[in-house]
Amino acid sequence: MIERWAMARPWLWKVVNGRTGMPAASADAHPRPEARYRAVVVGYGPTGRTVARLLKDNGVSPTVVELNMETVREIKDAGIDVIYGDASHRDTLREAGVADAAVLVLTSADIAHTEDVIRLAREHSPGLRVMARTTHLRERDALKAAGADLVFSGEGEVALAFTESILSRLGATAVGVHLRDQRV
Repeated sequence: MIERWAMARPWLWKVVNGRTGMPAASADAHPRPEARYRAVVVGYGPTGRTVARLLKDNGVSPTVVELNMETVREIKDAGIDVIYGDASHRDTLREAGVADAAVLVLTSADIAHTEDVIRLAREHSPGLRVMARTTHLRERDALKAAGADLVFSGEGEVALAFTESILSRLGATAVGVHLRDQRV
């Protein structure tokens, strides 16, 4: 992707951002709510869009980190705080205010360098709650080792939904359902 290539060259990134019509983001550009009511949401696909909307609807102020310039404009138009950039870059996380947020939500199962993003976020805020999404259960341990508090796997969530549906139909209650493998 051209944006990632340009971001890897700070001098070029500054030039490109200066010509996009999008002002460079700054943590001081506008006051942000207190940390416990802030979340940094990486990605604004279907999952990120839903998370950001639900957080906002429930009094938590999301700051979205997004790489698609058209999507960034859409997010701004929706009145949501947004940072145009790559979350695997230290400066992007700083500008998003990850050091002053309660939670970081990595909403895409295929974010490049997810483990690096988690480690960088932990450098900014060791007590930050980090939630990550992945496609495969086999990726869970690496994300947990990088510092994710919670990892949601498409495979695990589908398996859990199937099991809950089967057990519910058989008359099981939530109290009676025990998962043997907590990795799900």
